[in-house]
Order: sequence, then structure tokens, then C-alpha cells
Amino acid sequence: MSSDSLDAKKFNDSVSDLLKLAKKNSEFSQAEFVTSEHLLLAVLTLEDTKVCSLLNDRDVTLKRIVDEVDTILSFAKAQESGRLVPQSPAEGLENECEEIEVSGVMIGVAPLTRRILDLGFDLAIRNGHTRLMPSDLLLAILLCPDCLANKVLENLRVDTSELISVLEQ
Repeated sequence: MSSDSLDAKKFNDSVSDLLKLAKKNSEFSQAEFVTSEHLLLAVLTLEDTKVCSLLNDRDVTLKRIVDEVDTILSFAKAQESGRLVPQSPAEGLENECEEIEVSGVMIGVAPLTRRILDLGFDLAIRNGHTRLMPSDLLLAILLCPDCLANKVLENLRVDTSELISVLEQ
């Protein structure tokens, strides 16, 4: 596992809390590192945020996400011929996992998760934010069609194009 530094000053407090919670989600699911579905679950726990309200308005709940992740992963594991969807923790190879430091806590992230965070930072800058906000992070997830969190939202019949439009306003 390599160690890389994302400038912790670029996270707002909500995103720092979100990343720490995503780490707890990954530990609970016995994953060795944080993947996109752990980020999505953490987004929904930030109850006083715009992104949580946007997802709740579309009937996206913690229970529905957990159930859908379980369904997708069970189905993918049952396939003999390979991967139909990214499997957790295989959203990137384990030996390519990176560790980032967030408020003194080391968090292992999959390569795709790192890509989502980097895209989130780019979006934050484009949107005039000085730090990564939860809305930037959700938008980055939505713009990564190969991540499991995006597949979960599609399976829950969330109109991701419409949600992207709302977040880009």
C-alpha cells in the first residue's frame, strides 16, 4: 500500500467527517480500503447537507444502498466468467491501494476512489470552492460510470443525468 498526501486543508469539515465514516463503513464490510459505495453510504449520513437531501428526495436511503450493493456483489460473485460490475474491494487492485491522511487518520483508498477524490477537487475548483465539498464529491461519483456507487444509483432508478444537472447549478 503506497502512501500519498492529499492536502487535508482542501477538505471541508463535512468531507473530512465523510471520509472517516467511509473508512468505518469499509471496516464494517471487512474491506481493506475505501471504495465508492463506502463514500456513497457516508454521503447519506451527512443529514444536514444538500447532497443528502437531494438523494433522500430521490428515495435513496442507507438501507436501499446496502441492499443493492449486497445484490450486485452477490450476483457478481456468482458469475463464473468474470466481472459484470466492479466488485468491492476490487475497484482497483489491492496492491495499488493508497493511504491518505485525513485529520490525522490514515485511510486506505482504492485507485478508483482516489480518482473520484481527485475529480472532486477539480470540480471544487471549477465551482469556485476553495475546498472539496460533499456536492463536489457526489458529482465526482456520478461522473465515474465505472464505479459501483454509480451502478447502485442507476439500479435504484436514480436519474443520474438529472442529478448531475442539479449539482452543476
